[in-house]
Amino acid sequence: MELYPITLFLHVTGALGLFIGMGMEWVTLRHFCQVTTASEALRWKKTFGILKGIFISSGLLVLLPGLYMVFDRWGWTAWVIFGLIL
Repeated sequence: MELYPITLFLHVTGALGLFIGMGMEWVTLRHFCQVTTASEALRWKKTFGILKGIFISSGLLVLLPGLYMVFDRWGWTAWVIFGLIL
């Protein structure tokens, strides 16, 4: 069984997770700026803990399968090096 399709799926899933996390962060910050009481602020602040987990797990899902695919198929081409620098 070849691992490349599985790692590609995990890589794309990680990218989708990053976009979902960014959308959740935007909604959270928008609501966080409109709070009027401390209890509301604490409620929205809890969301940032969830977002931290989403960003870390999604980032690892992008990076680790991506590195596997680089070593397996692509090699150190210019776009791979440029993407890792950014």
